[in-house]
Amino acid sequence: MQNEIAAIVRALRDLRGSAQEELAEISSQANLSRLEQGKTQVSLVKLSKIALTLDFDLVALVALCQALQDGSSPIDVMAKASQDLESFIALGGLQGLKKHWDAGAGLVKRTRGKPSSPDRIRAVLELKASGMSKAEVSRALGLPEATVRRYWLKDLPG
Repeated sequence: MQNEIAAIVRALRDLRGSAQEELAEISSQANLSRLEQGKTQVSLVKLSKIALTLDFDLVALVALCQALQDGSSPIDVMAKASQDLESFIALGGLQGLKKHWDAGAGLVKRTRGKPSSPDRIRAVLELKASGMSKAEVSRALGLPEATVRRYWLKDLPG
């Protein structure tokens, strides 16, 4: 999507009559030049700053990128995005989002690694009780030995 972003940033600057220097607070002249040549990737944070500096909505900028990539209309891209949002909301996505985002504190920290599976813990403990070693349990269940070691000392889930 580098080339699409390059074309859109150039087109926006042309529409605004802006020079690259106006984006100097965002990145060096050399980096902006590489961006506008499609020779470098840009982070979403930087893309957001570019959109803000050029007084253009970030979502509209991304829709233009997607439309160029797909060879479709930006209006069609936005309509699809609207459908995806409606589906996300209808499926309870906003409630699920609250689990991961605290309005006052931002991103909710999560525990490291994969969440423990009660079924996997039970399987490990049952094989342990049958007399298998950790290595044997690991092979039998297809679990990493580190996971088996972690579950080995747990209590049987209710």
